[in-house]
Amino acid sequence: MASISWLHLTDLHCGMQGQGLLWPDVKEAFFDDLGRLHEKSGPWDLVLFTGDLAQQGSKAEYAELGKRLDKLWARFSELGSAPMLVMVPGNHDLVRPDATAATAALGGWHDKHELREEFWKKKSHPGRKLLQRAFKHYVAFAQQWRAAHPPPDAFGEFIETPGILPGEASTSFTKDGLRVALVGLNSAFLHLWGGDQSGKLSLEREQLAGVCGEDPPEWLQGHDLALLMTHHPQDWLATRAQDIVKKSILGRDRFFAHLY
Repeated sequence: MASISWLHLTDLHCGMQGQGLLWPDVKEAFFDDLGRLHEKSGPWDLVLFTGDLAQQGSKAEYAELGKRLDKLWARFSELGSAPMLVMVPGNHDLVRPDATAATAALGGWHDKHELREEFWKKKSHPGRKLLQRAFKHYVAFAQQWRAAHPPPDAFGEFIETPGILPGEASTSFTKDGLRVALVGLNSAFLHLWGGDQSGKLSLEREQLAGVCGEDPPEWLQGHDLALLMTHHPQDWLATRAQDIVKKSILGRDRFFAHLY
């Protein structure tokens, strides 16, 4: 029987103040838990990481993250798994930009149709350039990890398509005849300011089209299983964006699950 198995992880926050002293104890308990879980649901084909891998999105944090993930993958190997990592960025995976610049580029997103239209139309839009700078260390780490850890041989017809926003991609492959789609969207692109941003964030139709093509429903229907990955849950989105997610992203059961 064709099957696919995954482990869902989130919010490591590598680099958080005080974490260095706590991490050895947490790692020991975590690695023990992985052993017990692997007996029930392993071996795992995928590790799906839904953001906040780092704390402040710095280059140094991602260097440390690489070391931690190397040890984690060594643990997977001990257990008998060799999973591929697929991840999306969270609001801690960026270097927070100057608030004035962020407001000038993206402030009033939900109220300004013209701003959204220009943002998606122009690659040179100040908001898109600001996001590229903010997420540059995350993007560099993701690229380096994929280069060092290519897809397993068991994954055939492997296609990875980057999206419009940093960290977005669709991943399409077959395993044992099962066609799988992983869609990762950046829900943190408006989470650039301090304070509580719950109910203020967004996911847009253009993001889904950016990774799935002009006809996302048709693209998704070409797969036996599709998973959506974001950092934030839907209730962190503005009302306008929640409607878009329900009608134009999730649609009529396009995804088996939404992981966040």
